[in-house]
Amino acid sequence: MHHDTEIVFSSDGINWIAETGVEERLVACDLETLDAQVRDSLERMLNLSAGDSVTAFFRFDNVVIPEWIRQYSDHYFNRIVEFKY
Repeated sequence: MHHDTEIVFSSDGINWIAETGVEERLVACDLETLDAQVRDSLERMLNLSAGDSVTAFFRFDNVVIPEWIRQYSDHYFNRIVEFKY
């Protein structure tokens, strides 16, 4: 089965932060580690099994970007990652 989900993520200047669920906040020092945490979180939340996949639309939370530059960077760091289980 295939699922689509949107994940809001940002940075505090040191770590990457992702919000994957109602009360789930994941923090990692690099995107590779964050992706692994998101993958595991989605597997638990969606009760995924072998053969399932998820397309995760990572939407960067522009609040961390200075307001004056937001108009030029609405797509700043959006990304799409597909996880296969």
